[in-house]
Amino acid sequence: MNKKLLIGSGITILAILIVLLFFVFNGSNNSAEKNEKEKQRENIIKIIKRYYEKGEYERALNQIEELLKINIDDLEALELQDLVINAKNAKEDSKEKEQLERERREKDRLLSSVNTAIERKEEKPVIIRRESTNMDENSEKQDSKELEKQKKINQLINEGINDYNNQNFVRAKDNFMKALDISPDNADANAALAATLFDENPDDNKNIEEAVSRAQKALKKDENSELARLTLAKIYAKRGMRDQAIEEYNKVVKINPNNYEALYSLGRLYFMNKEYSKAENNFKSSIAIKKDFVNGYFFLGLTQYKLNNKSGSINSYQTAIKLDPAFFEAYVNLGEIYRLDKDHTNAITYYKQAAAINNKYNIHEKIGESYEAQKKLSEAFDSFSMAISLNPLSSDQDKKSAINCYVSIANIKNLQGQFNDAINYVKKGLEIDSKNSNLNFMGGFSSEKLNNNSESENYYLTAIQSNPGYTQAYVNLSSIYNTTGRYEESISLLTRGIDSDNTNYMLFNNIGDAYQKLSKFDDAIENYKKSISINSQESSIFYNLGLCYKSTTNYDNAIIIFKKAIEINKKFVDAYYELGETLFMKQSFDEAKIIFEALLKIKPDYARKDKIDSMISVTAQ
Repeated sequence: MNKKLLIGSGITILAILIVLLFFVFNGSNNSAEKNEKEKQRENIIKIIKRYYEKGEYERALNQIEELLKINIDDLEALELQDLVINAKNAKEDSKEKEQLERERREKDRLLSSVNTAIERKEEKPVIIRRESTNMDENSEKQDSKELEKQKKINQLINEGINDYNNQNFVRAKDNFMKALDISPDNADANAALAATLFDENPDDNKNIEEAVSRAQKALKKDENSELARLTLAKIYAKRGMRDQAIEEYNKVVKINPNNYEALYSLGRLYFMNKEYSKAENNFKSSIAIKKDFVNGYFFLGLTQYKLNNKSGSINSYQTAIKLDPAFFEAYVNLGEIYRLDKDHTNAITYYKQAAAINNKYNIHEKIGESYEAQKKLSEAFDSFSMAISLNPLSSDQDKKSAINCYVSIANIKNLQGQFNDAINYVKKGLEIDSKNSNLNFMGGFSSEKLNNNSESENYYLTAIQSNPGYTQAYVNLSSIYNTTGRYEESISLLTRGIDSDNTNYMLFNNIGDAYQKLSKFDDAIENYKKSISINSQESSIFYNLGLCYKSTTNYDNAIIIFKKAIEINKKFVDAYYELGETLFMKQSFDEAKIIFEALLKIKPDYARKDKIDSMISVTAQ
C-alpha cells in the first residue's frame, strides 16, 4: 500500500477524532452551563414566589424583569408577572377603599346613628282619640240599656287614655281591660291597650306579644284603626323589621295625613335605609304639622348633611337649638359641621356651648383639634389636657381618645421644640397602649431631634411593627440609617416600605440616597426618577438625580436636571454650584462663569467660594 496514502488516511482519521472530541467536550460544557443557568432561573423563580407570598410585590416584579431581560418569551415569568401585578393592584385598590372609608367615617362622626341619637324628653307618647262613639249606624235605634253600656265603655277608654297620656300605664291598662270586659272586641280599647303595653316596656317580649295580639284584634274590627297600626309599626321598627314598619307607618299616614309622629318615624326608617331624599321629605312634613317639633328639626339636619346640603343642615340644627337651648347633640353636630368645613372659629364656639351643657371629655378633644388646626398651640394643649383629666379610661373608646390626646400634646411639644416634654407625654400614653403606632412615631421623632438615634430607632421600629403601612416611620428611620452609614439596612427597610406604599415620593428618594452612597448609581437614578414621577415639584430630588448623572460623567443629563432643580427653587445654591462645576468639566467655561456669578450674588459667603474663584480664574484665561 502506498505509504503516503496511509499517512494521509491516518491524518484524516486523527482530525475527525479531534473534531468529534471537541464537540463531545464542548457539548458537555454547554450542557453543564445550560444546567447551571436553569438552576439559577429556578432559584430566581423561588425567590419571586417567596416575595409574592410575603406581599413584597415591588421586589418580586424587579426579579421578574431580570428574567424577562434574558428571555422575553419566558411563559412562567410572564404568568408570574400578571399574578403579581394583579395582587399589587388589588392591594392598591384596597388602600384606596380604606382611604375612602376613613373619609366616610370622618364625615359620619356626626351623631348620625339613629339608634343612639337622643330623643328630647318632652316628646312623650300621646294618644289623641278621634271623635267616635264606636256605635253602629243603628245606634239611635238601640235601647237605653245598650246606650248606657256604650257610654260606660267610652268613659273607661277616655279615662284610660288620660292615664296613658300622664304615663300612668298601670291605671291605663286597668281602665282598658274594664272596657274590654264589657266589650271584648272593642277596637278602640284593644288598640289603646296595645299602645300601653308597648310603651310601658318596649323591651319586654311578653308585653310585645300581647301588644301585637291586641293590635291585630283591633284591626279585625276596624282596619282603619290608626292607633293599632301605629303601635304595630313601632313594634316592627323595634324588632328591626324595617320594611313591615314602613308599610304600617304609610298606612297610618294614609288614615291620618296629619300624624306627624308617623311621618317622623318614617323619616328615621328611610334614614337608616340610606334613602335620604325620602327621609328629608318625611321630616319636613312632620315639622310642617308640628312647628315646634325639636326632634324633627334635629333629624332633618342630619339628613340634609347626608344630602350635602350644609347650609340647610346648619339652619335645621339652629332651629332645634332655638326651640331647645339645652339640645347638647345639636351643638355638637354644628361644631362638627364647621370643623369638617375647616371653619374652626365657629366649631369652637358650638363645641364650647355643648361643653357648657354636658362637660364631656370628647368635646374638649374636639376643641383641642380645632385650636391645633388654627395653630393656637397653648389653647390646644389646655383643651387636650382637660380631655385627659375628664376621661375615665373605662372603655376602649375612652382609651383611644386619651391616646389621641397624648399624641396631639406630644406633637404640640415637638412643634414648640420641647422634645423632652414630648417624650414624657408619649410615655404616659404608652402606659395605656405600649404598641400604639402614632405614639411610638412621636417618640421616634422627639428622640431623633435629641440626637438619640438608638432610642429613636426603637420607637420607629415599634411603630412599623404595629402598623406596617406607617410610611413616615419608614422615611424617618431610613434617614437615620442613611446619615449613620447603614445603607444596606436603609435599602432593606425602604423596600418593605415601598411594598406597603408605592405612592410616597420620599421612600423612593431615600432609597435613591442609599444607593447613591453605595455608588450604585443606576439603581439610584431609577429610584430618583420614580420619586420625581410622584412629586415633580421637589427640587432636592432633581438635585440628587443630577449628582448621580454627574458621578457617571453623563454631563448633559446632569446639566438638564440641575437646571430643573434651580427652576423649582431659584435660591438652591448647591444646585447652582453643581451645575456650574458640571459646565466647567464640560469646558463650557462662559456658561459656568455665569452660573457661579449668579450663585455668589445669592450667597456671597458660599462655603465653596474659594473653589468657585479658582474655576472662574481658569475661565478667564
